[in-house]
Amino acid sequence: MKKPFGKLLCIVLILVMMLSGCRRHDRTYSGTPVDFMENLVYDSGKGYVVLWQQRPTTYKRMTGAVNVLAPTWLYVNETEGGYTLQSTAEMGDSVEYTTFVTRANKDMIKVWASVVCSGEDATYSILNDDAARRAFIERIVLFTQESGVNGINLLFGSLQKKDSSVFVRLVQELKREMPSGVFLNTCVFFQTATAAELSESAYDFKALSESSDHLLLMAYEQFGPTGTTAGPTCSYEWLYNKILKVLSAVPSNKLVLILPFYGRDWRFDETGAPKWPEDPTQAPVVSFAQVDELYTQQQYYDSNQELTTSAETGLAESWDDTYMACYVKFSDTEGATHVVWYDNEESIRRKADIAVDYALAGVGVYCDVYADSHLWKGIRSAMDGAYFSERMMQVIRLHAYDFRVYNPEDKDWTRGDDTAKKRLINLISVCRTGASSGVDTGYILSAEIRQNKDEKGQEVSWIIKEKNGQYILVPNNEYTMILTNGQSLWLPYGVTPPMMEGACMVWQPAGTKAPQSSEEKS
Repeated sequence: MKKPFGKLLCIVLILVMMLSGCRRHDRTYSGTPVDFMENLVYDSGKGYVVLWQQRPTTYKRMTGAVNVLAPTWLYVNETEGGYTLQSTAEMGDSVEYTTFVTRANKDMIKVWASVVCSGEDATYSILNDDAARRAFIERIVLFTQESGVNGINLLFGSLQKKDSSVFVRLVQELKREMPSGVFLNTCVFFQTATAAELSESAYDFKALSESSDHLLLMAYEQFGPTGTTAGPTCSYEWLYNKILKVLSAVPSNKLVLILPFYGRDWRFDETGAPKWPEDPTQAPVVSFAQVDELYTQQQYYDSNQELTTSAETGLAESWDDTYMACYVKFSDTEGATHVVWYDNEESIRRKADIAVDYALAGVGVYCDVYADSHLWKGIRSAMDGAYFSERMMQVIRLHAYDFRVYNPEDKDWTRGDDTAKKRLINLISVCRTGASSGVDTGYILSAEIRQNKDEKGQEVSWIIKEKNGQYILVPNNEYTMILTNGQSLWLPYGVTPPMMEGACMVWQPAGTKAPQSSEEKS
């Protein structure tokens, strides 16, 4: 009886192992957490630093970080004939556009003129009235030809979901008529913290990116004047999550991140009820300089030129780890409570780092009237990040095969198809180089470099370490050290080893085991 039972037990164990192997290697993967990897496109020719300007009349030399100016020079206004597009010169400003552009270009600074359409009535008219839309397009083309600007930014801030497709049509029609060599950029706004997800946005990100040279991501008003909850204009986590969603639909080299240089003073009465103006456009905003004035003088004049005086002395900056932003809370001499949210050098650098880490075409700031040297220092610090050498990256792109990731918990390797290879190569291409110190996670990223696809090649291998929430690819053998010139690669913040394994799980044949690495063989 013992022998038949032993045979039966062996058969059962084998079946269990086989089924276990099928479950392990026949994993399905939705792709959602790593879709953004397909759209990471590092373009060494870009790296815009854009300064938004409010109706400038003369050109002034900018900080060394700026290489694009975005002056607001065209507005949709209501006239006797309906809604029409007017230049700021037609609105009363004394400005010579051609002279401005010529001087800026001489200083190696491009000029992208901004076209602003605000209000639901104006937006509906321009988008749905054929004559108004035609006149709008012709006016932009004429202004572009006469002024010599290098680009046009379309900003429709009151776009409704129902007008999403007609807005795309407008952009497509305008793009067809733009002079050769002049960019057409479309401004898109992120959803607020309480609004619907990206798929329900009024902006069709994918279609607009296909019809525009760049999408300008206007990343502000997370907590805006229409709300009653105090918070930053743009928190780190909110920004990070929104950008990855956009990257799932749009290549990174078509995106420019526009960050706010301003904060907000949230005010509450003795009961804790918000004291907010009935007209949201009159809600006070604050600059870094005004916050500094509050710290040094216990008072400041806000954007409405109203004086706020603190009843407390010795005010100090506080840091919120959840939002990665600064704030100060105090009571004024009239009994109201204030919570002022704003950015400092560190918080603005962290947000600009997202644009750099995910290979966006550039970063910009809104706007010149709130600019401060401390905040510019944070922008410059982010833009100085070093990427993986293009020469070495090209070798991996052309000759790397069989990308796989070792998971120490499963004690197994996962391997991907061509889609997974593209995702992981794109990810490596946006890595910054840096020190290799950190804690070993047990994960390994491995591939083979082959001169020809069907020949045995040299293994490249990185162990994955962790430091302060970021992950580092550290060369794991001599050949990898030579290929990467001894450099370790820092993955963008938020990318974890399981996400890399997920990229390799795009396709996995049932019942098969991924190839062994040299480490596993040894």
